[in-house]
Amino acid sequence: MKPPAFVDCPGILSERLSPDMYSDIPGLEIFHGAPADEEGLIDRLRGRRHAMVSSGHLSRRVLDHCPELETVAHLCSRLEDHADLAAAARRNLRIECVGETGDRSVAEHMVTLALCALKHIGETDRALRRGDTALPRGEEIRGKVFGVLGDGRGSDETARLADALGATVMRWPERPGAMPEGTRWAALDEILATADILSVHPSQGNGTDSETITRFFDGIKPGVILVIAGRARAMDQAALIEALQSGRVAHLACEFGPELVADPASPLLTMGNVTCVSPSSWLTPSAVDRLLTSGFRLLARHIAIYGN
Repeated sequence: MKPPAFVDCPGILSERLSPDMYSDIPGLEIFHGAPADEEGLIDRLRGRRHAMVSSGHLSRRVLDHCPELETVAHLCSRLEDHADLAAAARRNLRIECVGETGDRSVAEHMVTLALCALKHIGETDRALRRGDTALPRGEEIRGKVFGVLGDGRGSDETARLADALGATVMRWPERPGAMPEGTRWAALDEILATADILSVHPSQGNGTDSETITRFFDGIKPGVILVIAGRARAMDQAALIEALQSGRVAHLACEFGPELVADPASPLLTMGNVTCVSPSSWLTPSAVDRLLTSGFRLLARHIAIYGN
């Protein structure tokens, strides 16, 4: 039987990799870089009982070709996007994810984007480069209603930071857990109707996935600042553009992937009230260290429970 392996360590993780992180896993094999295709992933996984995966998709075919595999520690926050969970369940394969390790990084990113919109940082930068020295009129975040839509530690941390800056913070959906003083749970309709800033943390199953965000537009307060965590690849761009042009959304700040850059005709690339950023809100040295450490701890726990 082959030893445990980290089968697809990308460069951004390799840079922070330290032997101290996996000292509890003797004989660990580390493959740097993603395999070229599904066949390559199967080749790296086959013959192992335990593995750690960064971003590889564990399809039914992959799992069927790796019958020895018993556990997988996945460096993701949502397994549904990275594995055929039904196929894993049929063969009692234990796949666990590390969850959110970039929660602080994401929260800082979201609040920064909201502040950039309030202060017109992007527009001012572009105007000055054109020679326009007019002074923009910004806003303070203190006293603004800051709505946080979504669950998870990233949205929790965003609420805490917004509260610390003096915003009135409202959360949806409601769930157990302590929140900062001044933050309260509220119905979705109330948040949409009153929020000056909407921080949306997409997640399947709670009504904030990318495909349904644009359904909020009919109920939102006109002139809202919309900040979205993660890529907006599945969003209805036509509805989004219409909301931006009509003023229902005063400013959009969002992560966009290659699908937007590949469409140079998209109005989102030229609209002054849109801030486009790369999908790297989670990517800081501290967050990467937490991700790797959590992944190796999970892998070590699997080995301790099921044997090597």
